[in-house]
Amino acid sequence: MKGKSAQGIDRAALLDLLGVSSWFGALPPELQNLIIDRSVVQKYRRNQVIVRQGETTRGMFCVLKGRVRGVNRLSDGSEVLVHIGESGSWFAVYSLLANDVSIGSVVADSPVTALNLPQPQFARIVRDEPRYYPHFARLLIEQFKLVFRYLGEVQGLEPEGWLLLRLRELVAETRRDQPGTPLANEVAVSQAD
Repeated sequence: MKGKSAQGIDRAALLDLLGVSSWFGALPPELQNLIIDRSVVQKYRRNQVIVRQGETTRGMFCVLKGRVRGVNRLSDGSEVLVHIGESGSWFAVYSLLANDVSIGSVVADSPVTALNLPQPQFARIVRDEPRYYPHFARLLIEQFKLVFRYLGEVQGLEPEGWLLLRLRELVAETRRDQPGTPLANEVAVSQAD
């Protein structure tokens, strides 16, 4: 989907919106500005695939408005819900840093506005200033840390315990992605997911 430059959006509002992400908010201001300057804003329809599992990366994304779901297709063809992301949630980081195909799909659960830092622009940022690479790696490390903790905790749990743990994690992820929001005790996820 074609997008427009992030430069056409009120910069202060965009910085405020992105700043709710604990990762982006901790970046040096000059890197925050580079990401905004080299990104495009894209809009997606409900149920539109933003990132498709197995396809080459188009960059990394941040949800500005709306909600996405990360899913993984299993060998039997079924899909499992891996993540729900709302405003401030970054995704497609692995494929960008590894310069590899996507390890999962991301689908718009509602109309979505997302910031996309295209792969060539990311490469330019870290080529021109290699000291910025660890900041991007930190985001990926944080995401994988959650995955490893989650995998360790689900070993040996009965289905009900596994479901309760996953719901708690989804609430915790929302709180991490949007630290200034009121504490939520419910997650908008279907029973099938």
